[in-house]
Amino acid sequence: MSLSLVAKAGLAVAGGLAVGLSFLVVNGGDQNPTAGRAEPPGTGKPSGPPVVFIGIDSSGSALPFHQDWLPRIGQLSDRLPLSAAQEVYRFDTAVHELYVGPPISRVSLKRMINVVDKDRGQVGTSLKEFAKRVESRLAKYPDRPAMVWIFTDCGVERMTKADHDALRSVATRWSARPGFTLLTIVGVRPLHREALRTAFDPLGDRLMIE
Repeated sequence: MSLSLVAKAGLAVAGGLAVGLSFLVVNGGDQNPTAGRAEPPGTGKPSGPPVVFIGIDSSGSALPFHQDWLPRIGQLSDRLPLSAAQEVYRFDTAVHELYVGPPISRVSLKRMINVVDKDRGQVGTSLKEFAKRVESRLAKYPDRPAMVWIFTDCGVERMTKADHDALRSVATRWSARPGFTLLTIVGVRPLHREALRTAFDPLGDRLMIE
């Protein structure tokens, strides 16, 4: 059987922690996240190592949750193949890059979060701004399997109706990308979940809200 690389997203709960991303290479039953024959760029077929975007809410209301989110982010990074690309951002009403590179170590991640915790950030958050940043960065990874994780207690309180419409448009474009495997939003208060489900509805079962 010829090698083929299939991006596969799932959600499994182990020890109270949610995880989700596996790569399956079919070759007579062999599984190897770094093997497989990559499709040429521009074919529209998911190929190559994954890219994972992580957005961390840095507004004042989210700061108390950072130490709770830290193990989740660390576990996600640990499960990625070394060939993966990882991009980490903080966001409130603006978006700031924290890290771009191979999967980040837990030591570096903790140091980074501690620096963020010393800055109170802005009041309120806008997921639209983070989603737009991810969309612009996705262009650098044509056809690669992509996943987005957002850690926020809200994410919509500063958004207007036009912002919600723009966010839904971004979600629609994500849904059309063959390699877009999963969007997971962690920490959202129940009051705001309906608004987020409406905004990201184009993703269907590729949306998880915890």
